[in-house]
Amino acid sequence: MNIGSKYEDEFILLQAFKANDLHAFRSLYDIYYHQLFNYASRILNDPEQAEDIISESFVIIWQKKDKFQSLKALAAYLYVVTRNACFEHLKKIKRLSHSQKEAEYILAQPGLYEAVDAVKAD
Repeated sequence: MNIGSKYEDEFILLQAFKANDLHAFRSLYDIYYHQLFNYASRILNDPEQAEDIISESFVIIWQKKDKFQSLKALAAYLYVVTRNACFEHLKKIKRLSHSQKEAEYILAQPGLYEAVDAVKAD
């Protein structure tokens, strides 16, 4: 892992990050972004959504920065948060797809459409 010229080792980088050092945050982003992007892109097959999820993952680690005792723990957490967000996104797409199929079926059945309207009116 290339820590960068400003930070001599992982401990110093982590301590700077925990002390709200934006340069340390940027160093962590530079270290992990491409790995996370490849990971999320393989899960989602959607580079734009992968970028959004990774951005959200970095916001989460910034908010929880005091909880990390090592860069290894931080990296593991980043991967877990990213993975979970990817799976949640896929579930959401599946639910939306299922709802869309139901709506298309209802719209294709004129009698069923009126029955749904009648139920909604009650």
